[in-house]
Amino acid sequence: MSAARGLVNGVWMRYPRHPDSGAQIEGVVIPRWGELVESVRRLAQKLDFIDYNGWDVVATEEGLSVIEGNYSFDLYVYQVSHPLLTDERIRAFYRRQLSLRGPAPRGTSSGKDTRVPLDLRLGPGVASTMLLMLQWRYALLAVLKAFRGIRGWPFFGSLRMIALGFQPHRQKRYRFGQWPTKRQYRQYLTDVQQARVQWSSVARKRGYVLTADKVRFAEVISDMVATPKTLAVIEYGQVFPTAPDVPTPDAEGLFAAARTHGGLVLKPRNGSAGAGILFLLPTDDGLRINREPVEPAGLDERIRSFESYIVTPRVHQAQYAADLFEETTNTIRVVTMVNRATGEPFPVYAVQRIGTRSSFPVDNFEPGGLCCGIDLATGRLGPALRSDDIWYEKHPDTGVPIKGVVVPRWGELLELVLRLARRLDFLTHVGWDLVVTDERFSVIEGNGHPGLHQMHGPLLVDERVRAFYKRQLALGRSGAWRMDR
Repeated sequence: MSAARGLVNGVWMRYPRHPDSGAQIEGVVIPRWGELVESVRRLAQKLDFIDYNGWDVVATEEGLSVIEGNYSFDLYVYQVSHPLLTDERIRAFYRRQLSLRGPAPRGTSSGKDTRVPLDLRLGPGVASTMLLMLQWRYALLAVLKAFRGIRGWPFFGSLRMIALGFQPHRQKRYRFGQWPTKRQYRQYLTDVQQARVQWSSVARKRGYVLTADKVRFAEVISDMVATPKTLAVIEYGQVFPTAPDVPTPDAEGLFAAARTHGGLVLKPRNGSAGAGILFLLPTDDGLRINREPVEPAGLDERIRSFESYIVTPRVHQAQYAADLFEETTNTIRVVTMVNRATGEPFPVYAVQRIGTRSSFPVDNFEPGGLCCGIDLATGRLGPALRSDDIWYEKHPDTGVPIKGVVVPRWGELLELVLRLARRLDFLTHVGWDLVVTDERFSVIEGNGHPGLHQMHGPLLVDERVRAFYKRQLALGRSGAWRMDR
């Protein structure tokens, strides 16, 4: 082991001995070093889709203990005494992976150096400006797309909606009429304000990393409420079981778990809006993915295209939900906020999502599912809206009545959500997705940036909600950004 180096008052100091204890550092030999290196190499070979990683390990008397892996780690500390680019393998890695190029430093055998690409050399001000321009580019595309979707609304009415901060189709969805009045639109959070909430640095810092990672979120809440257990994770086509329910790290193991649990859900680890979700379901003749029969070889082929997925048991919904549409698991979303005056969470609104043949295998609104408001006092469903802005009191595919259905044990469900929100009160704005089963409630996931379903009623009529957005997320002071317009 070489001498240690430390940064003191901006100057690197060399320490052959520990600066506090005086213990010898330089010359110490790490026991069983060859075994340690070989263990790390085997681990890296097993996880070969991770092409660049820092492994934090502790050498114990019994063997090697891996603490964690770090995909982003500080190379500059290591390069103080060990320049990396003297190794041609490392030079080739950066040249190919990160497109580094340029003249060589002194002492290297290569005639070329490496240089950070242009986008990584930009100062923070320039980089921030470019990011802002990129956001506005996508905002403009969204507005143009909204214009193409307008049917039967006057052009100047659409321009007025944009000037107020709304996408034009909100005029019909929020039932504003031909020319919205100030009293109407000031009760709704605008699309511009919602975008600012989504990109707010305050929102990103307030624990939303937790809700973005479905595996971590399930681990945190598992001792508080019922939640589907993560049976396996799939990373770059490889299955890694996390529970004995999946006996082997392949499609056969997933088949066995599907038969045990009556079905599995395979979903992107950081996905949203139901995109990419698959259901592996047992049938009399074998198993199927969504509606298609599948064999282990076919599932293996699909898995190879998965970048980062989790596998959980399918939750079997209560009869009331199955009656609404039995082909999908129909979830409830309850959105909570924390009252800044009292520190207590409160429910903002709740919706029942219902699948359709066009949204199958999920119940999400974006791919064509139905969304109906739930009366917070009674748990009674209102009429349902589909993404084509048509309202339904009966299911459009089955004709089953929707309006007037009461969610069973609604009071218990709401109390459970509020209890969970109090426990995780650092999550000041969360959409809790739940499934009502015959025995209990199962929390599927939490969403740190839940979509605001204002078609069932304006949000800003509640002064607690208005105060939340005005103070907590500091929306702007003029035009479409104002909360007091």
